[in-house]
Amino acid sequence: MHPEYTQLSIIFGFVICINIVKQIGRTRRDRLWHETARLAIEKGQPLPPPPSRGPFDGRRLWDRGLQGALILIAVGVGLYIALPASVRIWGVLPGFIGIAMLIHFFLAGRDAGRDPSGSDSNDRLP
Repeated sequence: MHPEYTQLSIIFGFVICINIVKQIGRTRRDRLWHETARLAIEKGQPLPPPPSRGPFDGRRLWDRGLQGALILIAVGVGLYIALPASVRIWGVLPGFIGIAMLIHFFLAGRDAGRDPSGSDSNDRLP
């Protein structure tokens, strides 16, 4: 196996491990909240607020789309610079996805979900 592919495998494996650990933590947090809510209902207490869903909680979906696009473009540029020349093309893929998200953001994202009265129905995530 070429050393470039080994480096690429390590990078993608690391990203996958981070996502797995994040999902395990989220599942554990949700399970604890459900147990707390069940106990509160049994004792006649008010329900606690649900757990936060992360840094996008309460932000407009419009802002979230822009932020995701810019992050993917930055990751693509960083991978393109960091990877050796033989596998540099893999760094371009997240950048192209970010550019596509950015184009979608400007073409359709601004007016999505807005009603004619001017209030924004996407102020909060479900």
